[in-house]
Amino acid sequence: MAYKNRGFSNRLLDKITDVGKWYCGLSKPFKSSFWFMICNFVQRSITMLTTPVFTRILPQEEYGVIGAFNSWKIMFDYILTFCFASCAIQLYARGDDRKRVLSALCGMELFVMGSWTIVFALFRSQISIMLGLPQSLSVGLVILILSNQSVELWMGYNRYLFEYRKTVAVTLAVAALPSMIGVFCVLYVSPTAESRLLPLVAVTAVVGMGLYAMILLRVKVFYDRTIWRKAAAIGLPSIFTNLSHFVLASSDNLMINKICGTRDVAVYNIAYSVGSLIGMVTSAVGASFIPYCYQMIKSCEYKRLAQRTNLVVLFVAGTIVGIMFFGREIVLVFAGRRYFECVDLIVPIGIGLFFNYLVTIFSRLLQYQLKSMTLMVTAVGCALVNIILNLLFIPACGYRAAAYTTMVSYASFFLIHFILYKRMAKSELNGEDIVDVKKVVFICAAVVLAGIIIMALNHFNVIKHIIAGIAILALARNRRRIFDLIRIISGKEEKGHA
Repeated sequence: MAYKNRGFSNRLLDKITDVGKWYCGLSKPFKSSFWFMICNFVQRSITMLTTPVFTRILPQEEYGVIGAFNSWKIMFDYILTFCFASCAIQLYARGDDRKRVLSALCGMELFVMGSWTIVFALFRSQISIMLGLPQSLSVGLVILILSNQSVELWMGYNRYLFEYRKTVAVTLAVAALPSMIGVFCVLYVSPTAESRLLPLVAVTAVVGMGLYAMILLRVKVFYDRTIWRKAAAIGLPSIFTNLSHFVLASSDNLMINKICGTRDVAVYNIAYSVGSLIGMVTSAVGASFIPYCYQMIKSCEYKRLAQRTNLVVLFVAGTIVGIMFFGREIVLVFAGRRYFECVDLIVPIGIGLFFNYLVTIFSRLLQYQLKSMTLMVTAVGCALVNIILNLLFIPACGYRAAAYTTMVSYASFFLIHFILYKRMAKSELNGEDIVDVKKVVFICAAVVLAGIIIMALNHFNVIKHIIAGIAILALARNRRRIFDLIRIISGKEEKGHA
């Protein structure tokens, strides 16, 4: 028996060693994607674990204040900051002195957001009434956004260089500490919105101001006229682009609430939340793929970029098909049987979000060529199309129509970006393709077809579970090929570009 136990331990140790060697052989871009995905998962897990504490202890009015604070933060993140942080990666890709770009953007955000902080402090009474928030939270809101900009800029800089260790550590600290302190304050200080939100403001302010000081003291660049002008040219049009994306993502809930009622909003929101799980994957992939994409464009390695794009799109497509396939089971785990009526909505929402992911790829390529105004007009137009379709079809067909109007809006969004990309490739790249269009279109068609089949299978659970079992066995048998595919996506040979 002891001999058998030693044999098992040795085999287990060999397996762990093999996994370690495989991990060490992966490139920094893939390791970045992996750890950013883990980081996103942990962040969402912290939110899921702490939310029940706040919902059970806080009065409904106080929890409503938290909801209003978060809504204003999303909007002001776009308006007050002028979206300068979002254009940083393009300036890193175009400039040689990335530290100077980082420092100058920090100076720019400190100047802009510092000015807004003074305005909010001077007119806090009037602004608090307008926002429907206590004065402490109105001033705390702008301090939070100010501090968070340095965190975003510093993280973006490290992501561009695929330096994931420090970024993951800071992200988890900023996510975990405010939640833990907030729970303590709500339980033992006072059950108010301030007890939940002011720890978030305080922790982010300490980290953010520390990063501002570290960056500006090391690089010693606060103002650079060229960098500030380039950032303004890219960032200002992005305000309307990002607000339009916000409208596309959130207008459904608002309009369903107005037209159908809160009960239908709850059902639709469950379906949208399940489909949005893909966001954990796409944000992690994008964190390393977009910098890699810009580096390949800068070095004119278009064919290699097209091959890598195909694999990334295929990986995202496979993930979202898996989420659509197991949508019923996900709803059962997170929401229960009473929300089963939303299962069929996961497919159109998932397909729409897949088209939206493709939009982010094309929009990044267009942004690199400084087509920000074109992107702004396109985004605003598609947001208006979504609102009009919702006004037409939700009253006639009910809340379910919103899932299909969103899918159509994102599909049209993708089509317009595709046309703009082809024109850009013809005029700016001498007809060279950065994206293998035929294969991407084929993957799109496959995702749509898979969605139709999944909707049919949702009514035949036995057949669906048999197919799931066969698929799992096939994946297990071909795990080496899958690992090889991951190696290719990770781009082990690209270390020189990282």
